Amino acid sequence: MLFLVSAYYFDSYASYGIGPPPYGCHWVRYGPDLLLVSDRTGRIRQVIYGVFY
Repeated sequence: MLFLVSAYYFDSYASYGIGPPPYGCHWVRYGPDLLLVSDRTGRIRQVIYGVFY
């Protein structure tokens, strides 16, 4: 799965009590979960399960 497209980025993380992504990463919503994805490689660095349930 490719998350490097900005249409997948989730920028309302502060509303959910989640900190900003580190430099070079973005939060991405995937179903009920949030993924921290590297901009350079597209690899998932962290998952927060069930944020949207």
